[in-house]
Amino acid sequence: MRLLPAIGLALAALHAGAVAQEPEDVFSEVIDVRVVNLESVVTDAAGERVRGLTRDDFRLIVDGREVPIDYFSEVRDGVVLPEKPRAEAAGGIADPADPEALERRSTNFLVFIDDVFSIGAQRDLVLENLGEQLALIHPEDQVAVMSFDGSDVERLSGWTSSAAEIGDALARAARRKAKGAFRRTERAIYNPAYSQQESYIRLVEEQLENLTVAASIAMRSAAPATGRKVLLLLSGGWPYELNIYDDPTLRNTFRNSDSLNQRFMAEREQFGRNLWSYGLAVGIFQALADTANLLGYTIYPIDVPGLGAGGAGISEDRPTPELGVRPSAESSVEASLLFLAAETGGKAMLNRNRLLALERAAADTSSYYWLGFTADRRADNRRHAVRLESRHPGLEVRTRKDYVDFSRQVEVEMMVEGALLFRAQAAASDFDVRVGAARRLARKKMEVPIQLEIPLERLTHLYYGGEYLANMTVTLAVKDKRDTLSSVVTVPFQSSQPQRPGTGEIVTYEMDVELWREPHDLVVMVQDVATGTVLSSSVRVQP
Repeated sequence: MRLLPAIGLALAALHAGAVAQEPEDVFSEVIDVRVVNLESVVTDAAGERVRGLTRDDFRLIVDGREVPIDYFSEVRDGVVLPEKPRAEAAGGIADPADPEALERRSTNFLVFIDDVFSIGAQRDLVLENLGEQLALIHPEDQVAVMSFDGSDVERLSGWTSSAAEIGDALARAARRKAKGAFRRTERAIYNPAYSQQESYIRLVEEQLENLTVAASIAMRSAAPATGRKVLLLLSGGWPYELNIYDDPTLRNTFRNSDSLNQRFMAEREQFGRNLWSYGLAVGIFQALADTANLLGYTIYPIDVPGLGAGGAGISEDRPTPELGVRPSAESSVEASLLFLAAETGGKAMLNRNRLLALERAAADTSSYYWLGFTADRRADNRRHAVRLESRHPGLEVRTRKDYVDFSRQVEVEMMVEGALLFRAQAAASDFDVRVGAARRLARKKMEVPIQLEIPLERLTHLYYGGEYLANMTVTLAVKDKRDTLSSVVTVPFQSSQPQRPGTGEIVTYEMDVELWREPHDLVVMVQDVATGTVLSSSVRVQP
């Protein structure tokens, strides 16, 4: 997972107090089983949907090895059709005599609106058309609406099937301030000065990271319990490469920057993709795709600027550019949307198709094959390649490309970021956080003592070596007055008690946090290693 960067020093240091101890290695790692779902569309050479296939018509390959398909259904217009017994499978999936008795699988459309890069008039046109297409989704389908302005994620609507509620949320989204015009001014300020061009590349990277992390948090916070999950991602123009403005000096800045080149080489090695030879944002978009695949979301990115002149259906299935191909600014923006769609099995709504986004996404997601396989979860952050093929030549299968087995630490770090971005909807604290008097340091910094009072009754204790041990991790993140988040810090901590703790007993954890001398929001989460239970608390830190 990519963490949000800090412009300045939001969190410079974290020092555990004397109460912290080196954890004993007595808690074995829990291995559980995860079902990986693949919502897949099959088309023939003419691009027409192919229906009536069975699990025996598919080959599922994970990390280069064929694995069995453990779950299989065909969904047609939201109805889950029963699979024929293998002896009858040659005839495909039969339509039942009583369709009313069958299970329906609803679709949940999460609308995430980028107010950071979007121009207001362009965004509002897309929102207006989304509202006009609400009648095209099934009555049992649901929609939720969220917006991000660079600092906070605002939940404009929870999950609802009410067209009136959804329409009201879209109308309120259109009244929000869009910052795309300011992005253009920002570009004009940075471009002329050679000395600032690397800073501009880093600024664009930071803005993209904030947006993709916010979209990831929106998916996590809004994940419905049942049904298919779709992210309608309104992008105001996210460049697939960071220096898209065809300025030769910018290109030279990138090529001559050791730090930027090291990052590029690391991303090329990590993702193993055909990356361009300039400053790339593929790692940022890959992190968003990873979260979508983990949570079972299919991404349908919407090209809010819609700069192309082509008509409906143009260029949606184009591949992303090959290594060394220099794209235009417009094709770079489209490439980011094509990448997100391809990684998660969705389709990019480019150019004029942006005005048909909900109609086309609803049609694409109401009929599909629903497959699943079981995977041992080892929580090791490894990426696993997934390839679903048809055993019949000439048929093309569209589905997600991989999944990442995120560790518990990464899961908690994302939860911390979510608590900071959903500042207006913060949950009640599970434990007390006491802030001591700040000590002034040099260069406008301060050191703030923090003490956590963690309730022992909420933790799992194991008896070992004459002591009752509780193993946990403490995760902390800070947001400053400019709404910049620090990198998230996680440290292990273990408490030991001579007797089994009773009700009301606490253990204290002390830390010193080095910050700029200005107000900060601080979120702390404590995770019980044995069960995965997470306790959270937040506090405002003043100079």
